Amino acid sequence: MLISDREDIGSVRKPSRGTFRSQTVEFCILVALTMFFASCSKKADKQHRCEALIENQLGQAMLAGLMGKSTGNPDSDFTASELMPYCKELPATLLTCLTSTNSDSPKCRSAFNAAMGIQDASTTVEGPTPQWSMVLAGKLYDVQVAHDRTILIALDDKVLAIKNGTELWTRELPEYSSRLALVDNCVMAPTRSHIPCLDIRTGEDLWSVSREFEETEDDDDRALVESIIAGEAAAYYGGHGGLVYSMNLSVCAKGDDCVASTGIKIADYETPQFAIATSGHWAMVEDSRARVFSKDNRELWKREGENATLGDAPADHFLVAVGNAMLKVDPTTCRQGNDACASEVGLLEEYNSGVAELASGAIVVVDAGGVVVSAGRPAWKSDIGADAFPVQLESTIYAIGSETMTGPRALYSIDPKTGNVGWKRVFEGSGGVEAPTLIALEPSTLIVYLPKTKTLLAVPSKL
Repeated sequence: MLISDREDIGSVRKPSRGTFRSQTVEFCILVALTMFFASCSKKADKQHRCEALIENQLGQAMLAGLMGKSTGNPDSDFTASELMPYCKELPATLLTCLTSTNSDSPKCRSAFNAAMGIQDASTTVEGPTPQWSMVLAGKLYDVQVAHDRTILIALDDKVLAIKNGTELWTRELPEYSSRLALVDNCVMAPTRSHIPCLDIRTGEDLWSVSREFEETEDDDDRALVESIIAGEAAAYYGGHGGLVYSMNLSVCAKGDDCVASTGIKIADYETPQFAIATSGHWAMVEDSRARVFSKDNRELWKREGENATLGDAPADHFLVAVGNAMLKVDPTTCRQGNDACASEVGLLEEYNSGVAELASGAIVVVDAGGVVVSAGRPAWKSDIGADAFPVQLESTIYAIGSETMTGPRALYSIDPKTGNVGWKRVFEGSGGVEAPTLIALEPSTLIVYLPKTKTLLAVPSKL
């Protein structure tokens, strides 16, 4: 019927109950269908994204890492049947971040942290202002702190001494030296042809030992000596693809030949880490193994595995991480062929890049993803993007990290009991590829080296 044919043209006709009910049902069906197709679309989108992730090895590793599996081995084989069900259950935001080129954004970091149980390290509390800073005329390769708080730096082909922000002396070396070791009142700075021990106060030779090293096929202008450590009676040093030699320091001080005639073989192209215990035993850790030796250089214990790391620990024992196991080694109980001197004190979810034992006995780890992790009780994880070895002063942990991969570095104070961040000091313009250096200067100062600007800073540990 046309409107012009209706008798009640001036009035509004109300729909009948049946018509209203029919329209309501139609509307509900339409909404349900819309929701159904939207749900199907989301499921199809998730399916597509998950398939894309699982097709490549990096995506598999990321999903496996979220599932709590180790991602340290790039050759690990994860099947689609394992990963697909887990992937489909991920929150949409997290899945978007996994397939995004902007996965380092604050929103994605929060999503990743929530999925992995990592605490947010953001804070509005600004850390202490540096007491002093200085730009170094070269690249820092090693830094040591003497008992009188003098800072000794290996700087290309020279050694630099600094105290309270003032340069005390600079000693030119005939060749490059990349590692330093402290012996009483002198600092050892080994080069290709000799090993001098420089007076910490003046930089003058207290004694010097000449030594010829065997040339290698890939030899260059860098010193073959790459690692050195000294104890009360002996020192140990070695380099790429070469040998580790021991030195009798009491003989060195007399000016006599104090270097052992034979050495211990290092794996090719690896730079060892050394530690000496108060008992005189010493440890050497290469990338693929950790070993403990007696004072007369007999091998007493060995553990092989990937990504071996020597941790910072009290001097009566050694702390090593091999693969995903953290081990405390008592050298006084080590015997050849007996593994009982090593006790497992924790397992790492991922391969680590730094391990430290605190005064309380708790162990702190910087894992492969740059997260500071407590292996003690209670355990915690703090996402500060750590890229410097953590140190402890009094009852606080300090570490350097960055909120984004290319952002400026920041120094964080962390409560060792909870993982909560107390304060953060940002160093503007300090981003870059090279990792910074962080060392403790007792009793209450932190020394920071920023490689991009070649700047050395002293930061108070307390606000």
